[in-house]
Amino acid sequence: MKSILLEAQSLVHGDRNSAYGNPKEDYTRTVSLFKTLMGEKKCSEMTPEDGILFMICVKLSREAHLHKTDNLVDICGYAACKEWSHNDPDE
Repeated sequence: MKSILLEAQSLVHGDRNSAYGNPKEDYTRTVSLFKTLMGEKKCSEMTPEDGILFMICVKLSREAHLHKTDNLVDICGYAACKEWSHNDPDE
């Protein structure tokens, strides 16, 4: 069994750049998308649903770099999580 550290190293230094681009560029796009989406909202005002929107921004950034069906599937999954969270009957 491969250690998680070795697996992470091989992912980060392997196919990651071809799939998602340079990490700094990838996350610069992600943060830019998220800042635009959140507008003037402060971090202290953020909700779990905003966290889900951030993950959608991650996948949009990656899709903007290179199409992968996985990105679109994950966006749909995050959207379903947001809807579920929004309609949570326990609140």
